[in-house]
Amino acid sequence: MVCLLAVPSSMMAANEVRQVVTLQDVVAQRATAGADVNAKGDDGCTALMRASYDGQKRFVRRLLRVSNIDVNARGDDRRTALMCAAIYGHENIVMMLLAAGADVNVQNNGGNTALMFAAQNGHENIVRILLDVLGINVNKKNKQKKTALDMARHKNYSAIIKHLEGPIKSFIKSANKN
Repeated sequence: MVCLLAVPSSMMAANEVRQVVTLQDVVAQRATAGADVNAKGDDGCTALMRASYDGQKRFVRRLLRVSNIDVNARGDDRRTALMCAAIYGHENIVMMLLAAGADVNVQNNGGNTALMFAAQNGHENIVRILLDVLGINVNKKNKQKKTALDMARHKNYSAIIKHLEGPIKSFIKSANKN
């Protein structure tokens, strides 16, 4: 979702040239000036969540520089920016959010995590990125009692299934040794 505003250039030149400014630029400038960057819009999302949905890397990067940004802010459905990026396969944004401290184990209203969304939507690289995060819980279940592995199996995403089975098999082996 890119919203464009036409803003007159300095005092409207004789030829009435207009400078196009994106809504992302306006929000980032206001955030720098002290506006609440964690406020939710009409859609129940913060600016960071919306930018993560839309794959706006530059805007996400700018927002993450704002000192009071809440990287784990929740939308109306309890989704986070990390979940938004995972749903739509925005790998670079997932990595930026993780570097900024995004929590991989947070669940939305339905009990889904970023890993579940990535697995369900066939985003193998994001699944691999998330599996590398220390402390990720690959065995979390959503409200339908499904794990990320269950979701990948349902869609028959064989590469993702292999990635998800690896940590589970390692966990079972270490549990059997004790």
